[in-house]
Formats: sequence, structure tokens, C-alpha cells
Amino acid sequence: SAKVVSIDGAEDYEIPTFVNTYDPTDATIKLDFAKKTLNGRTMKAGEFTFELRGVNNDMVRTGTNDANGNIEFEQDLVFDKVGMFNFTLTETTTDGNGVTVDKTVYRIVVNVIDENGILTEMIEKVDTKNHAAQILG
Repeated sequence: SAKVVSIDGAEDYEIPTFVNTYDPTDATIKLDFAKKTLNGRTMKAGEFTFELRGVNNDMVRTGTNDANGNIEFEQDLVFDKVGMFNFTLTETTTDGNGVTVDKTVYRIVVNVIDENGILTEMIEKVDTKNHAAQILG
């Protein structure tokens, strides 16, 4: 709100104050980079399940495979602030019916930066052996 001040006995006056809001465009990441492979027989859609969890092991997204092995999540990830965000991606299917589940835990690191009012993400995938490879940018 405007302020009323007095300068050297002059009449009080209101200082014009302009208030702006900064709200950069959110960064959205489509979670379409993970794949599932099944050796020995044809894979069925929805046969395998996956979880993306946050730093405190909180559930962020769940997904399933399609018939071609693409892992599909129910929603994209949306970021509304700058920062480094860490996730883990795991398969949650249980062993059975002759299928042994892959127990690999992938760490997904998302770096969100502000580029002139547009939040932009850089994603790295790091496996349990800490070999990093950029997969999206």
C-alpha cells in the first residue's frame, strides 16, 4: 500500500508505489524416457508396475508398461520453482509366473533453472553404480 510521509514541514503526500508479481512459467517434464524389456516371451500391457518417489520416499507418480515396453505414468511432473530435485525410479512388480523382476533403483536428478521467466529442466539418470547419462534436456 502507499505510504504517507512529511518532508521538511511540507504537506503530507502519498508516495506512488507500484507492486509487480514475478511468476515464471512452470517447467513440465513428460515421463516418457523409461523402458521395460521382457526376455523370453511377449510382454502384455499393464503387466509391470513402477514408482517414482521423492527425496523423503514419498510417492510422486506410479506407472505401468504398454505392450511395447514404454513405461507410462499417469501425469507429467510440474515444477514451479528453481532447484535440484531428487527422485528414485523402481519397478514394483513382484516375482512370479516365471518372471524375475529387475530390482535396479535409478536415481533421477532434475535441475530446474529460470531462463528469462521460463523454468527449464535438465534431467540426469544415475543408476545404482553412479554412472550418469543425460537423457533429457
